[in-house]
Amino acid sequence: MADVRLDVAAPVRTKRLKREQRRACPDVGTFDGPRCELLAQLVYPLSPAAFLKQHWRKCALAVHGGRQRFAALIRERLHGLSVAKLVADSPSEEIHVWFRTAAGNESMKTPDREAALTCHRAGGSLYFRAPADASELLVTALSQQLGLSFGALYPDGAPRSEVHCTSATQKHTPAHHRRRRQPPTTTPLSPSTSTTISTITRWRPSSLEGAT
Repeated sequence: MADVRLDVAAPVRTKRLKREQRRACPDVGTFDGPRCELLAQLVYPLSPAAFLKQHWRKCALAVHGGRQRFAALIRERLHGLSVAKLVADSPSEEIHVWFRTAAGNESMKTPDREAALTCHRAGGSLYFRAPADASELLVTALSQQLGLSFGALYPDGAPRSEVHCTSATQKHTPAHHRRRRQPPTTTPLSPSTSTTISTITRWRPSSLEGAT
């Protein structure tokens, strides 16, 4: 199984929510009965139909609102961004750890959660899969609402994508984050620690056969 990352340079259109829009802005990740209207929550004040017509496959949309709109998602799906709880609930078989040394960046993998957290407290950065509930909502459900069900699931119903977390400290930030012209959305955990939530698509080898 290979990891495929797509960094596409595309124009970005921004929208800043006015004060009254911030008050009316739906909380991201909340449910109305059995369904979470995640696409509508993310693209507000646009409707999903307007987003698909004006932005989808044309340009990126960045909506600038208050952090509070993500509070429910962080609390209910991401353990309040507690690194220890995220690591404990990660489906990753091994936790990736990076350290900055005099010789440059060095990395290792460990299946031991406590060892990974000890490395993090010593200044290392961690990279691991987010809880399955977060991936199911942020990738699978959103893909389905965008009409991309074929890209969200394999024929047997297994998820095709996942969400990854990077927890970095001021002592070390992984090089692939420093190189990005516009870094991913990062939510501070403390003055010296931040956790980044990103997505990655995992392709089974058979799905690449005949691709060009």
